[in-house]
Amino acid sequence: MSESFRTWQLRFEALRSNKFFEGVVIAIIVISALVIGAKTYEETSRFEQWLTYLDIAVTVFFLVEILIRMAAEPSLRSFSGAAGMCLIF
Repeated sequence: MSESFRTWQLRFEALRSNKFFEGVVIAIIVISALVIGAKTYEETSRFEQWLTYLDIAVTVFFLVEILIRMAAEPSLRSFSGAAGMCLIF
């Protein structure tokens, strides 16, 4: 494993275990739930485009988050469960 890769892995590991990062993840989860709830009301039709943009932004954030968590692991085997199933599913 190259030194540069290990340096980046340590950075991602530090980010993953950062309390502020965890707080942002929790806030995005709450925002995502609110967006899903808002989409169920007919009164939000005038905000439909903004809700769609927000939904896409949340999805991209979660994609980046899972990539950071995967990059922080020393082995992808430790990222999956005992049965070999990925924990995100």
